[in-house]
Amino acid sequence: MGSRELAAPAPAGNGSTRGDQTTLGTSLRILHAPLNIGGMAGTLAAAQRRLGHHAVSYSVARHDFGFAEDLVEPRPNSRSGLTKLVRRFADSFDVFHFYFGESISGTSLADVPMLAKMKKKIFFWFCGCEVRDEKTSLLAYEYSACLDCFPKLCLNRERSTAVALAYATALFVATPDLLEFVPGSILLPQVVDFDLVESVRIPRVTHDWSRPFRIVHAPSDRAIKGTRYIEAAVEALRHDGIEVELELLERLNHAEVLRRAQTADLAIDQVLAGSYGIFAAEMMALGIPVVAYIRSDLKSCYPAPPPVLNANPANLVDVLRAAMLEPDQRAKLARDGFDYARQVHHPDVIAKRTLAYYRG
Repeated sequence: MGSRELAAPAPAGNGSTRGDQTTLGTSLRILHAPLNIGGMAGTLAAAQRRLGHHAVSYSVARHDFGFAEDLVEPRPNSRSGLTKLVRRFADSFDVFHFYFGESISGTSLADVPMLAKMKKKIFFWFCGCEVRDEKTSLLAYEYSACLDCFPKLCLNRERSTAVALAYATALFVATPDLLEFVPGSILLPQVVDFDLVESVRIPRVTHDWSRPFRIVHAPSDRAIKGTRYIEAAVEALRHDGIEVELELLERLNHAEVLRRAQTADLAIDQVLAGSYGIFAAEMMALGIPVVAYIRSDLKSCYPAPPPVLNANPANLVDVLRAAMLEPDQRAKLARDGFDYARQVHHPDVIAKRTLAYYRG
């Protein structure tokens, strides 16, 4: 493709694009790269296009979950090939929005100083384990995503945060538990693909006690999400004679996860990290009541109190038992979560926030 400008999909206009452009000013050229974590890069790029900007999501590999991406291209193995790729993107974009502590050149981040020298605006969005400090987390908190972590995705955290602090215009984190690990960072909540949510959403019905109470959990990583504690809690309820089933939504296409979650009475997200993940945000958007662990010191970091049932491994059995017996509470959580997700996690909301930072 040489040095010519990379083409972005045409904006999905709804009659308001001209007004948005007038408000936000000249169109920006934005690259989201190099990983489509939780589908957020593709979803945010699409929302920015709706606002009249040239935004493209680039991923080095197509995600197994089938997230929407604009450009998928393996990272070149050679130094010369990587240099050509960086220059190609530099010719086409002015704003670089990086995810999960990586850049176009991967965990080496070798291209970041060059892009900064070219006066490109650089932003990092840290999403989770790539930036948590394992030692700090284990010493400071009774429960942590690091408790049973095996992948050790945080091994590059010192380099990624140092480079980000040196060259980025702003640093974002997706959940408030990450704020302490990235000095001066800004909470930018996860983006939910509402087009997909609306395409699968069905009317909610009251639980029919002729069938077992149904709980869903979608662990992208069982150790990090605390899946073993969730399985143990459900087994304890069964031991007490309660009819309950737990479905683990794993190794499935993203749309299929959302479709299969529709008939759940309750969704459990993560119970170790101290903040909820994107699965919780998606379940709220679908109108499904959610259980997640929210650390007490992080509650005030959210733009509004999250409408979730707060549970950790110690009290999960009691929280689930109470929730099963309180259909009115579950219905209220579903309604509040539905509204909350649209106010906090809608891509148009996040797109307008990011554009303000890009122009700052």
